[in-house]
Amino acid sequence: MKNFTYPLIFLVSLCLFFTSKAQEKSLDYIITLNNDTLRGEIFELNNTTINFRSQGEKIKKTFNANQLKSYFTFEINNNVKKLHFNGSETNVFVKELLTGYVCLYELSHPNDSLQFYLELPQKNIVFLPHNNSAWAVLRTNLLECSSRYFETLMAQSNYQYSEVYFKQIVKNYNLCVKPHEQVYEPRNTLKSSYGILLGIGVTNWNYTFDLGTNPFYNFNGQLSNELQTNFGLFYILNIRKKLSLELDLMYNQYSGYRDVPVSSFATSSESYKLSITEKYINMPILLTYDIVSKFGFKLIGKAGPTIGYDFTFDETKSRKDFASDLVVRRLNTMFLGYGLGIGIEKKISPKMNLNIDLRFSNHGIQDEVTHVGTSNSFQLRVGLGFHK
Repeated sequence: MKNFTYPLIFLVSLCLFFTSKAQEKSLDYIITLNNDTLRGEIFELNNTTINFRSQGEKIKKTFNANQLKSYFTFEINNNVKKLHFNGSETNVFVKELLTGYVCLYELSHPNDSLQFYLELPQKNIVFLPHNNSAWAVLRTNLLECSSRYFETLMAQSNYQYSEVYFKQIVKNYNLCVKPHEQVYEPRNTLKSSYGILLGIGVTNWNYTFDLGTNPFYNFNGQLSNELQTNFGLFYILNIRKKLSLELDLMYNQYSGYRDVPVSSFATSSESYKLSITEKYINMPILLTYDIVSKFGFKLIGKAGPTIGYDFTFDETKSRKDFASDLVVRRLNTMFLGYGLGIGIEKKISPKMNLNIDLRFSNHGIQDEVTHVGTSNSFQLRVGLGFHK
């Protein structure tokens, strides 16, 4: 563990720094039916209920959409609107996507499906269905703009059921009809996050560098499985609601061995011992997908290539009758590989997430043209993420 003392101290310091930065952000708040503003931490449960912890308190209180006018978290306002479900009206929390002469809202469901709504100048709410009829709803209700550019945007051939498309239509409609009125589009702070990773895993090397020309011994084969620790940093960029790009920068090391038997035809029956010591950094580039989200947890699948750099790779071949060990050192070695993983993510505060991954990582090092050694590692990683 001596080798890890200073890196661990550095990572803990980073954690404390990021935590302090996260706490510097403005507090979330709720607005009650009496127009009182209460500041603290908000934990979203579903589209009708939140938990709220007031500043300086430890106990969380539960509020439903019948008790509030709105709440503000992650720099986004969530208003209470009365929507029709199964023939009855229900108060729900909807996220502001764009406000102005005509407003656009988003409603999230527990299964992560989305619905979009327009609020017209008369304050009536109009649903945009999950099919081509949403275009007809836009065409029927947005009648006051006749500019050529807006008509081009509204052409049915350009229609697509997406947040980007609806925001483009509503924003341009508002600017056309009320050019001097402000159109407000909230800044989405969930586009990226960053943090630290600590991991532990079982790693082995499949040694295939031996050319096989010696009739008495062959060094090729599996080396011992060894427990290793690793650590590093990660950065996640949200591409779409469920799709993200994750970049990790990790420090890893491996030290293992293999006893190499000698053929009975050899002059000595003493076996060889092959040892490998590897220290390297690698950068997995992973595409991640949110498989399911329930009970405040997200189940996430991950896959992608890995690039890395070996700054230490030593092969040691030893035997009792050797005067000294034979050490082959490969330096400045770049390598490629891939990573696969499954993980869970849990929001532990409005600005922080806890991430736990099970990861398989593979990479190879080429010696001769047809000789490649491969490393395989099964890892458990724990990360603490911070939202920008």
